[in-house]
Amino acid sequence: MKEVACYFLQYDVDILPVVDMNNSFIGYIGKNQLYKSIGEGINPDTPVQKLMISNLMSVAPEIELEEIYPLTNSIMPIIKDKKILGLITRKAIVSYSNLDIGNISGQTEEAFNAIYNGIIAIDREDKILIFNKAAEDLFNIDRSSVLNRPYHEVFPTGKLHQILENKKSASNHKFSHDHKTLLAMNSPIMVAGQVIGAVSSIQDISKLEHVSDELKYTKKLKAEVDAIIEASFDSIFVTDAKANVLS
Repeated sequence: MKEVACYFLQYDVDILPVVDMNNSFIGYIGKNQLYKSIGEGINPDTPVQKLMISNLMSVAPEIELEEIYPLTNSIMPIIKDKKILGLITRKAIVSYSNLDIGNISGQTEEAFNAIYNGIIAIDREDKILIFNKAAEDLFNIDRSSVLNRPYHEVFPTGKLHQILENKKSASNHKFSHDHKTLLAMNSPIMVAGQVIGAVSSIQDISKLEHVSDELKYTKKLKAEVDAIIEASFDSIFVTDAKANVLS
C-alpha cells in the first residue's frame, strides 16, 4: 500500500491499474479510495488487491467514443492481447468532447460567416463559442465582445441555455430586438449520447411580419365591405376601371 501511495504522489494521477505477475490487468485503485482507507486506519502493509476494484468491462483501443459512453462503467480499461494499454473515464470523454466543439468553432468560422441566418453556439458550460457575422448584424454586437462569455450574461432573456437542461430541440421562438422581429430555432449538440452544447439559428422575419399584417388588414377590410354590401337594401354593383363587376 505504501508503494501505491508513492506512485500517486510521483506521477500525479487519480487512478492506477493493477496487474498480475504476467502483466495482465486485474483491476484498478483510485487515489481518493486509497487516501480514504489510510485515513480510516488501514494497515499500510495491506496488499493492494484488498482495495482494488475488479471485474471491470474492458474495451478495445479501436472502439469509438460514441460506443463507450453508454456503457455502465465510469472507468474502463483499454485491453489488447490481454495487456492493458490504459484506462478511460466518462470524465475524459466529456472533456474531449468540449475540446472538440472548440476545434469545430475555429475550423468552420468562415463557413458560419457565409450563412445568411445568425448562428450562436454555446458549450455545456453556457459559454459562447460561435457568433457569426449575421448574428453580429442582427444584434449589433461585435463578436469579439461576446466570445467565451456566458450566454445568459449577454442575452439575459434568451432561451438557448435552456436546451442544456431539457436536452430537446425547442419549437420556433419568436422575439423582438431593436425594432426587429426575430425567429430562433434552438437545438442541442450531441456527442456520444451526451449534450455538449447548443446552437441557435436566428432569422430576421420583420418584412415577412409586415407583409402578413398587411394581408390581415386587407382581408379584414374586404370582410367589412362585403358586410356593408350584403346589409344594403339597394342593388349595388362594384366594378373595376374596366366596368367588370366585382361584387
